Amino acid sequence: MRMDQQLKHALARELCAIIDGLSQAEAATALRLSQPYVSCLRRGQYAGFSAGRLARLIASQHYNIELHLRRMNFPYARPFVPPALVVIRYDRYGRPDVSRCEPRSP
Repeated sequence: MRMDQQLKHALARELCAIIDGLSQAEAATALRLSQPYVSCLRRGQYAGFSAGRLARLIASQHYNIELHLRRMNFPYARPFVPPALVVIRYDRYGRPDVSRCEPRSP
């Protein structure tokens, strides 16, 4: 999977975790989306969402989004080691939030 797709999926999973516990209608109101878009998010269908749009939706829920770049130790190692993508969501006390909302498999 490409890095941009990984980022989009990771952001969508985090947004799903943020709105977990809300009904689709409540989540749609909070995100200012229509209910069918919330339904698509919860089912893991992210085709209508760009990484930028997902980031704006997360920011609308009062979350800061930080991107950290870290140089790979051996960028030319054999066999090739793909870059890693990690998304960590913190609770309001600054602790990593371990609750996740994984999309359901079709």
